[in-house]
Amino acid sequence: MERKRVLTSENLSLIGEPQLIGFTHTKERKLFTSKPGKYGWHFWGESVKTGDFFSVKGTHQLTHKEFEWVTDAKVTWTE
Repeated sequence: MERKRVLTSENLSLIGEPQLIGFTHTKERKLFTSKPGKYGWHFWGESVKTGDFFSVKGTHQLTHKEFEWVTDAKVTWTE
């Protein structure tokens, strides 16, 4: 099983890959597709630019079934 990496950036706790992508999470360091929530996505580097689109696939921790979590989301930057 792949382990989540917990990152810290500008006083935020994130799950992700260092210098690539990270996102905010619950206190339990989990994401839930069945519960409404707001997660901040943080991209580093030059590989993702404003106006790009991205999709995210997830894998259920117990069944290992893959699913689409985010489809064709547009990247916008806030400061």
